[in-house]
Amino acid sequence: MAEPAARRAGQLNGLRSAAFDALVERVIALVQEPWDADLMAPGDDPACRQAIFGEGYGLLSFHVDQAVRVATWS
Repeated sequence: MAEPAARRAGQLNGLRSAAFDALVERVIALVQEPWDADLMAPGDDPACRQAIFGEGYGLLSFHVDQAVRVATWS
C-alpha cells in the first residue's frame, strides 16, 4: 500500500508554498469537521467528500468512516 501513498506524496512536488499552506490549513479544518465538504459526484455515498483548498489551488477528496472516526485521503 506504500506505492499509492508515494504517488500521492509525489503530487505535492512543485506545489507553491501558498498552495501547500492552504492545503494543510484545509486538512486541519476537515479533520475537525469532515462533513464541511461537498459530496463527490454522483453523490450516492455521503461519506465520499471533496473540498477545494485555498483560492482554487486544488481539490482534495476523501472518504469519512464515521464508525472509526477516520478520514482516508486520496
